[in-house]
Amino acid sequence: DMFQSIIVHLLSDYDSNVKKTFLRHSAGKLCVFFGAQKAKEIILSHMITFLNDKNNWELHAAFFDAIFEVATYIGHRSLDILEALLQQGLSDPEEFVIV
Repeated sequence: DMFQSIIVHLLSDYDSNVKKTFLRHSAGKLCVFFGAQKAKEIILSHMITFLNDKNNWELHAAFFDAIFEVATYIGHRSLDILEALLQQGLSDPEEFVIV
């Protein structure tokens, strides 16, 4: 529980650099640690909020780089959510997000 609260605190940080670093280096590893259900509840639910920062294409790009690794752990349980997120990424105005 203590470790989980630390992770939630980091995922809720206002600094986008913390979020980008998490996505690039920790998202998949923490999914393995937490298991599929908690990965969906903790990791994916916070990752989705990262897309609300409309002016940060680098954070969006890091999100879409990490989502495939996260998806392997949460699997079919979130297929509808993942499909909607990928469609959102394809319509991102910044071309580097799609690449």
